Amino acid sequence: MSAERNDHAEQQGPRTRAERHFERARNWGAVKDAERRHRAEKDDR
Repeated sequence: MSAERNDHAEQQGPRTRAERHFERARNWGAVKDAERRHRAEKDDR
């Protein structure tokens, strides 16, 4: 990422950055994996 693009991303604030990271994670299946793991841990209690 260029310095100019990075500066722009930083100006968007933490919520926007978090939303981008969440969207990327959802695209590669991490969210579903986390939900499955959470359900399994909950069921084990």
